[in-house]
Amino acid sequence: MVKITKQKKLTGKTQKVVPNQEIRLKEKRTAEETKSADKAKQKKPHFENVDAPPMEIEYKLNDLPSAQHKAGLAGLKLMVDWLERSQEEKGLCEIKNISNNSLILSLTKPGLTALLNEVYDATQDETVSEKPYEYKEGKNVLKLPFNTENGYKLKINTAELVDNSAFITVLLKYDTLPPFLKKAVVSEESIGETVRYEFYLQKSKIKDLEKYLTQFADLECKNEFTLPRLPIRTVEERDENGKPVLNYIYHGMNPKGAFLTESSPSDAKQLWVKLWRNMMWATIHPKKRDEKQSPWGKRSRNEDIQIEEEWQKLSSTLTETVALGRTRMQFLGVEDKNAEMVQFKDQNRTNFLLHFWRFIAQVYAPFTIKIEHDKDAGYKKESKPAGFVIAIPEITDLKYFCEKFPIFMTNRSVEAAGYRPRDSCILLPAEGPLESLNRMRMIVGERDDFFSMISGMEVYHLEKQGKSIRNRGNFRVFPDSAVLNEYAFVKKRFWDDLFRKQVTENILYRKRWESDFVSLFLKFPYQYFLNGNQPDESPSFSKSHFPHDAKEFFLIKEQTMKDENRNFTTETLVYDMIRSYISSKLETKYELSWETVKDDPEKKKKYQETKHDIALKTFLALRSRSGQDFVSYFSGTICSTPQYLDEHGRFLEISKALYEETEKIRTLSMLALSALSYQYESQKKAS
Repeated sequence: MVKITKQKKLTGKTQKVVPNQEIRLKEKRTAEETKSADKAKQKKPHFENVDAPPMEIEYKLNDLPSAQHKAGLAGLKLMVDWLERSQEEKGLCEIKNISNNSLILSLTKPGLTALLNEVYDATQDETVSEKPYEYKEGKNVLKLPFNTENGYKLKINTAELVDNSAFITVLLKYDTLPPFLKKAVVSEESIGETVRYEFYLQKSKIKDLEKYLTQFADLECKNEFTLPRLPIRTVEERDENGKPVLNYIYHGMNPKGAFLTESSPSDAKQLWVKLWRNMMWATIHPKKRDEKQSPWGKRSRNEDIQIEEEWQKLSSTLTETVALGRTRMQFLGVEDKNAEMVQFKDQNRTNFLLHFWRFIAQVYAPFTIKIEHDKDAGYKKESKPAGFVIAIPEITDLKYFCEKFPIFMTNRSVEAAGYRPRDSCILLPAEGPLESLNRMRMIVGERDDFFSMISGMEVYHLEKQGKSIRNRGNFRVFPDSAVLNEYAFVKKRFWDDLFRKQVTENILYRKRWESDFVSLFLKFPYQYFLNGNQPDESPSFSKSHFPHDAKEFFLIKEQTMKDENRNFTTETLVYDMIRSYISSKLETKYELSWETVKDDPEKKKKYQETKHDIALKTFLALRSRSGQDFVSYFSGTICSTPQYLDEHGRFLEISKALYEETEKIRTLSMLALSALSYQYESQKKAS
């Protein structure tokens, strides 16, 4: 019997194959080709089934699990309206029906692509920064020899490697430079035996500079110089104190913001939109700015967003879920698992709404106040940004909210405070939602519609610290007419940031307006609370307006007393006693009275200085005493001068309050001293 063999090349080697094995190999090859052909059929091109019936999704407001989802539903409605206003044909994406509690969305794949393209649309435009950018560690490092003994010293100034150029300063003992450096010299200055050169050098010539300098230096002695990113230009502006502020302008990728860009037609600088963009990059998506494959990076290159994954999620059943840990940058305040290691999950269809809530959220810029003692001015006041406050409305009437929200956005003030909208600058995180609720109430009106439209605001205070995002706190604020009225009144009447912050905090916690002021008096320099100078004609951040606000506080209490037809209140009684004490001291000890000095400028000046000294000594004495020591000082010093307390139970009232509400009397006394140090006659000029 003859054995038949055939040879076949497999992986570069010769292998003997019998007929039965050859048949099996052919069958296997045929099966593999069939399988690969089936896979090729399954790989359909993007949007191949354009004529497929659209998908309809119904959302019910009461079924959504959080305020972010509800705000996302409103953002979806406004984003679809924004698409409809554009004249381009972008597939089907429309709202078939909307009511107070539900919404039906109808869309196809091209419509979903157009929708997400608008959500993540971005441009390459100018970005303003307070500080110059720096390159990442380990990149763009220029290595040059550094040796002062051998004749030169090299320094790279605050800038600058951009467009393949660097701005460099070199201090040389030699007055000759090679031709490639002479052409790049910007300035030169003789300093003793050396010459200081500044030149703008192209990156390609930096190696020539290295060769030139190494001929005078020890090759083993080297330093590394990081070249920060060069701005396009710098712009000098004035802050609210009138001080010059240098801003750096860079090219950068920014989200467009869709309908937010038309929300403030009178805002030529788009301060609110820039604030929103800064919040996006600094807190919610801090790493997406530099990622070319991020949705914003693709849209900045006019590429479509890949929506296959989102389409599958929307096509899934209601029981299918997604882990919220994967979308924590879209869902604020979420963790992967709870303390019992149970994973947080969300339905696929409701998770889709988290793309849109950030278009509804209101952004505010909180800052902290730092007041330190200063030898010359008495105190030094500074402010420092403290991240961003994001206020998300808890919507209870979807249709009415979507009608009023565009009006709310267009009515925001565009007055600037530096590079921020003035109304966005807050001292307390709770001021953000109060500002939003108060402005929304002004638009809707004091009716049941306002309280049925929004049930509260969900607030997040986020701040970037290093490479991490810190959640400094999250809470809820509920609409309350009394609180909103008081907040609006306080914001209008009071000038000083510290005073307004404390009163606003007391309003939120339902305390008396004067509560907790003693802690401020103990924490900050006394010069801030006692102002012997004439107040400015307008509020200024660097100046203290605390005495003005203290005076306003007692005027408000006096007006309240008259409106209620009362003879006195504890606040007015303490103020009158402190004023009587200072007047008596001026007359008896210094023989000064207002009637005798008001027409003489020199005597008037002496009167004001003496009055301020008395107020200062008394203020320091009260600040250093508490409890029974304060009671003894008040009754033995303040009451040592004639006090008119015999009418309408004044004596009984102050005696009772002094023992039962000692801290309140102490606070009111120090506020009264601050108010009396204010030169009230110049208030007419200020107003």
